[in-house]
Amino acid sequence: MADELKDENDKLKKENELLRNRLIELELKVQEQKESTSSPKLKDLPEINETTNLNIVVFGGGSFGTALATIAARKGHKVIILVRDENQAKSINEENINPKREW
Repeated sequence: MADELKDENDKLKKENELLRNRLIELELKVQEQKESTSSPKLKDLPEINETTNLNIVVFGGGSFGTALATIAARKGHKVIILVRDENQAKSINEENINPKREW
């Protein structure tokens, strides 16, 4: 009985070792595949200098957002200000005046 248990134990140890080796093989194979299928190369960003016109969106039409949008617009950039108040947006679009500005 003891010999049978020892033989069974040895058999299970060998199976366990084979499974560990197979797992290591598969992990190495997955790692190699990840390395060989690298992500696509991104395009280089265009060069931006003082003459480049940008599309700028400013979130909020408070004093800081208005000042930021004004400076960008005066530099020739296309600017959109996103505000919550419909009357404020209408005033900015029609009269070029922000009625909620604090300055």
